[in-house]
Amino acid sequence: MPTNITRGLSAQFIAQFLSSQGATVSPSSATVTLTYNISGVLNSSTVGMSLSGSFWTATWSSAGVDLGTVNWAVASNATTNPAQIGQLRIIDP
Repeated sequence: MPTNITRGLSAQFIAQFLSSQGATVSPSSATVTLTYNISGVLNSSTVGMSLSGSFWTATWSSAGVDLGTVNWAVASNATTNPAQIGQLRIIDP
């Protein structure tokens, strides 16, 4: 189920990478890639994630994005990718 985000606000992503056995994996890099429409044209952006403790975080702004669905995928250089996928729903303020 998508998470609603009011257009113009930001979404924060938090990820922790685990092996298939449930052990914490420590990648050296991680990203979140988002696909969305701007003025009816499909766009994609990849945002680098920052390590904080054992969690990776990133923030993405929905400014200028069309109302509707944004697909996202989190990946790292040390896991089977995508490590996690999901959707946001951009709604009117």
